[in-house]
Amino acid sequence: MNLDDLRSQLRQQADEVDPLVAAPLPEIRRRSTSLKRRRIAALAGGVAATVALAIGFLPSVIHNSAPDPAAPPKDYTRNGITLPGTVGADWLQRPWIGAPGEVPGEFDWMPKSQQDVTFRPFCRTSAARAKDVRVTVNGHLLVEKACDDTGSSPTKTETIGPNSVLWIDTPRDKFATVRVFVVDRTSKLVGDPTAQVALGIYSSPPKAPEPNGVPERVPPTQPGDYVKDLVRYRATSGADTLAGAIVGDPGQENLTLRFTATGEPIALRLFCTANKGGSDDPQYRLAIRVNGGAARDEICFNASTDATIEGNHPLPGRFPAGQAMEITVALVKTDGTPTTMPDVRLGVGAYFQQPLRVIKDGNGATKSLEEAIEMGGYDYKLAEVRTVDAASVRQMSIATPAGKPYLLVAGSTSLGSPTAAGVLDDRGTETMMMTNAPMDDAFGMTVTGRPAYPSAGRATLKVTAGKPTKGKLVIALYLP
Repeated sequence: MNLDDLRSQLRQQADEVDPLVAAPLPEIRRRSTSLKRRRIAALAGGVAATVALAIGFLPSVIHNSAPDPAAPPKDYTRNGITLPGTVGADWLQRPWIGAPGEVPGEFDWMPKSQQDVTFRPFCRTSAARAKDVRVTVNGHLLVEKACDDTGSSPTKTETIGPNSVLWIDTPRDKFATVRVFVVDRTSKLVGDPTAQVALGIYSSPPKAPEPNGVPERVPPTQPGDYVKDLVRYRATSGADTLAGAIVGDPGQENLTLRFTATGEPIALRLFCTANKGGSDDPQYRLAIRVNGGAARDEICFNASTDATIEGNHPLPGRFPAGQAMEITVALVKTDGTPTTMPDVRLGVGAYFQQPLRVIKDGNGATKSLEEAIEMGGYDYKLAEVRTVDAASVRQMSIATPAGKPYLLVAGSTSLGSPTAAGVLDDRGTETMMMTNAPMDDAFGMTVTGRPAYPSAGRATLKVTAGKPTKGKLVIALYLP
């Protein structure tokens, strides 16, 4: 057998396995075994000639040939549905298309990296009730979209980034279990015999920020960060500084964090992966004790391994400088019963909080503004605050800069009108402002991020409904 014959034989064997055919893992293993047997039979007769040829020519082959560039994947069509091989810069990694009524669908997927991955689900149904298609990977709910496709290709997307909690227990180059199923939107019951579902998993380049959004990045590591098994508590967040953090081992259902108070306010940032099905259907919570006091419980859910940005829980009161602090967290069911999970990850970090700028309205009501805010991985500092009496002035504005991104924080103190509503208008983009009536008749504080614009502008906060009898409208500008 000469070298050309050898190459031809290997190509024929490679063609026998279509990399875009959705085959379960046992079938892949059977194919691999069959191919190995055929390779042994085909190559045994020519092994001596091949070795002699390799001795004479292998060095020149190594030095003079380069690998072929990767070809874009082809479209994958099955059961009347097509998953495109490429969508812009996204390349199809793993397709799966079910037959009508083949719900739920389950298959294996091997991630090649722990970077941006885009899921493109397809779902159509003849059911009269509204349905949603959901996608889980290793039990993590990653996609929930309306089951209302009418064409023959997916139209909806969901992208997860390198900070997704999925990657904690989904290593690269190892098989993960993907499940695609249909849920009744009202009853939450799983199943629909009239549905047909499909899913394309695509590798994606890093996503650009939205056209009217602030720049985004993964914040760079810094001295003092606490990192364990991808979970990260950053040394600083805005103007808050890390007092201490701890992340447990897989299955560790309780943790204890110890540090020393400085007299500054303290807030906890919690991390918990128990509710893989999402935050809207929690089965587990975290019981928290401070210095052995009474337990209080908080929701157990995180979407990002950046534990700094989620689950901010300020501790009531002040703790004097030098006081020893002990924070314990334990996994419990929704009824408070302690429980365990074999792969759960828990974490708790304590942060010394920055001082707040308090806005008083003369009626005893206040609103607080942080001196620094983080958004999109960048820090912004409070640059200007404007207030007006809402009873006499129904709108106000603030200048916005040219050439730099900025944040707007807008809201109000109590307005004396439970029907009050408003809008924050910035360069034609409107953000609705609503009260929390009947609990609270104040506008909640809304944070809006903007990119750098070539010219300066003005943002306006105005009351559009209701008749305020008291209180202040508040609008604040934050700059990088």
